[in-house]
Amino acid sequence: MMSRGESENKEMNKYLAAMVVAKRARQISEDKGARLFEAGWANPVLAALDEFVKGKLDYILPASKRD
Repeated sequence: MMSRGESENKEMNKYLAAMVVAKRARQISEDKGARLFEAGWANPVLAALDEFVKGKLDYILPASKRD
């Protein structure tokens, strides 16, 4: 996966951001444990949003279907 700033042709919009945060929140909630609470987060969505804002989440844009 690539980070948000690695590619010039990446487009960020609120829908893509919501999908990235939602998928990360699901990963966190499925792997929930003491780590989430030790980090000070009781809500996996807030933890994922914090990671996104700090640029810690990577993602890959789907290929365009314009042919």
